Amino acid sequence: MSGHLQMSTLDPSLPVPPTSVTIADGTSVSIDEYVYLQAEYPGEPHYVGRVMEFVYVPRVRQPKPLLSMSGIRKQMADKTASGDDSGRDTPTPASSTAQLRVRLAWFQRPRDLPLTRVRAKDMRLLVATMHTDLNPVSAIRGKCQVRHVSEISDLNAWKSQVDHYYYTQLFDRYSTRLYDIVPVSQIRNAPQEVLQKLHDTYEFIFAETQKINDLVSTRRACTVCAKWCSISESVKCSLCEKHYHLQCLDPPPSRKPAKGYGWQCAACLRRMQDHRARSEDTANDSASSAASFSADRKRITRNMAEELTAHRILVSNTPNG
Repeated sequence: MSGHLQMSTLDPSLPVPPTSVTIADGTSVSIDEYVYLQAEYPGEPHYVGRVMEFVYVPRVRQPKPLLSMSGIRKQMADKTASGDDSGRDTPTPASSTAQLRVRLAWFQRPRDLPLTRVRAKDMRLLVATMHTDLNPVSAIRGKCQVRHVSEISDLNAWKSQVDHYYYTQLFDRYSTRLYDIVPVSQIRNAPQEVLQKLHDTYEFIFAETQKINDLVSTRRACTVCAKWCSISESVKCSLCEKHYHLQCLDPPPSRKPAKGYGWQCAACLRRMQDHRARSEDTANDSASSAASFSADRKRITRNMAEELTAHRILVSNTPNG
């Protein structure tokens, strides 16, 4: 979404359009300002839009009433009698042949969207659209302030002011879908040349929620070459969560693992093998210790049994007092 967009090309036969106009209450309205427009039905809230440009359009001439043949003959006779040269057109000033219009980029209120899941109760919340059209300048009723939520430091204070609105999403009337809007300054997970082009061209972008979450997350760089890697051309280790280009692996796999299967990098596999080997050594040492302890215990028990047997024999062979 670019901050400035000129839609019309100048017609040499029309006056040069202004960059600002003065409406009925004396307020000056300029390009890129936000305005109220008179609602189509009484009792409805004013429409809200951003002024994209002012443009002159040819004035539509009203069709002449139909005349009967006798009326046409009489009109021609009157022109002949008065010496009127009907073959020449009288030049008319530009103001009488052109009308000034304003092109608006529309915002909608959530309650007006054809989406049953939208039940916003915040009357200051708007939804951006890609719909623009020309409207009479006389339909402008006043100015208002509209900002993206990322440009507002204190949302509650912003909403408490008169004629202040905000937006977070864009509605596409053709697909009837909502898209999240984020400023380009928040995008980090993309190639450097793409980020530079976005910063030079656009102020905001819109996309699906899942895509937006991926774009604003930490930059996804390959552990081997440190370059940005796309999801389709890279794999992610399920243990260390590092990313690798498929072509940066040795040997490079022919394709990504099937969905639902995990993949581990070589470093994590070596750590797993070392840990398993240490665990087996520890288990063997424990088993050896347990076996040695059991043998010692049996030997001690056997010695104690032999000593007890010898003692009983000695007692039995001793004559009574």
